[in-house]
Amino acid sequence: MSSACFLLMAWGVGVTPLHAELFDSALDRLPVNERVALREGEVTVSVSEEGLYTARVLVETSAAQVWEVLTDYEGSVSYAPNLISSTVLETSGDRTIVEQVSERQILFFTFRSRIRTENIASNERRIDFRAIEGDFPVLEGSWQLEPIAPFSGAEPTAVLIEQQVTAVPPDGVPGDIFRDAFQNSLAELMQALKGEIERRASISASSPSR
Repeated sequence: MSSACFLLMAWGVGVTPLHAELFDSALDRLPVNERVALREGEVTVSVSEEGLYTARVLVETSAAQVWEVLTDYEGSVSYAPNLISSTVLETSGDRTIVEQVSERQILFFTFRSRIRTENIASNERRIDFRAIEGDFPVLEGSWQLEPIAPFSGAEPTAVLIEQQVTAVPPDGVPGDIFRDAFQNSLAELMQALKGEIERRASISASSPSR
C-alpha cells in the first residue's frame, strides 16, 4: 500500500510592495485548521463515515519531482513503512500493474498482506488505483497533485499531495482496529513520501549542471 514547511510570503519589488492575497487554490479551499497544519509541515488524515480516507501533505518542490517518486513503484520499498516488496508486473502506456507485500503489527498480531493493483496515470497529476487481486476485498482510490503558488499570479513553489482511499479490511481483522491502523499507516506513508521527495530534490539540487 502504496512536508517541508511552506510559508506564505510576499516580496517587495522596487518601491511597490507586493502583498500575498487569498485565491482559490486547492489549499485555500481547505478548512483553516488544516491549511495551517499543512503549511507547518504536518500530514493530515481524515476518514468519513462511509470509509473514505483522505490524506494530505504539502511539499516544497516541483510537481515533476513528486511525480517521479510516485511512479517509481519498485523504489517505494526503500522508504514506505511496512512495505516488504513492490514489483511491477506489467506496464502498458499509462497503465501499470503492481504487486506489493506489506507487514504490520496490530496489537499483539502481525498481519502480512499481498495486493495487486492496477494504476492508471493521467497528465502527470493523477493516479487512479484499484485492487484487482489480493487480501483486501476492496481497496481503491487516487493520488492527486496540485501545484501551489505563494500568492496569486506567482509560479508554484510547492505541491499539495492528496491520497483518497476506500478500503475494506482483510478477513479476520476487526473493523474498528483496522480503521485506526489504516489511518495511522496513511499518515506514516505520507510522511515517508514527503521525506523521500525532499531527499531526491536535495540530490538533484546538489548535482552539477550539465
